[in-house]
Amino acid sequence: WKSLDYLHAAVGADTPVYVEIGGSYADTAVQKPEITFGEYVEYLRHFEEKYGDGEKGGAEELQQPPPNEIVYLAQNDLPPALYNDFELPRLCDDAEFAQQNQVGQGKLYSCMLWFGPRRAVSPLHYDPLDNLLMQVVGTKRVLLYPRTAGLADEATEETQRKSAAEQAAWAYAGADGMQKNTSPVNVEHPDLEKYPLFANSPPAIECTLNPGDVLFIP
Repeated sequence: WKSLDYLHAAVGADTPVYVEIGGSYADTAVQKPEITFGEYVEYLRHFEEKYGDGEKGGAEELQQPPPNEIVYLAQNDLPPALYNDFELPRLCDDAEFAQQNQVGQGKLYSCMLWFGPRRAVSPLHYDPLDNLLMQVVGTKRVLLYPRTAGLADEATEETQRKSAAEQAAWAYAGADGMQKNTSPVNVEHPDLEKYPLFANSPPAIECTLNPGDVLFIP
């Protein structure tokens, strides 16, 4: 998948895809048009020619692209031809194995593709289903926040629900027109005047995914 020529041939130049222009879909200025996969490959070639691929030398040595030149192919269904290039993890197709290990339900709900240049960002959000985030090419920095800081075992169910909601308020999920699972807060540069409760956020767990790494996110 590191070869744009291979992906172009496998997916097909005329295959329609949705992209986000502007860096992060939490930004209300982001555009989300439909283009062809061939057009997206041409964009990536132009981006690498202009800004580099981030692998030859440190990123700090490279010219940084402005947000309006970040085009992110995000949350598209994986093209059928690419399923031939990997095996599904056992957790995704073996219900008995998943039950024994108490992880997931042993079935695949969906398989999505995120594909973009450096500086492409997915904002703070949570998903309703268990996730396996697989890094194929390049690297990805991930920040994971617990929704709550932990609740007392002896608390009643009603108290737990109330406490969980109060403790999760720092994320501002659903605020400012966002989907209910998405925060408008830029976690790297939070605006604490606009989102003061974010100052109460629990410490994030940070990790970097390299090619071949898989991160389980419950």
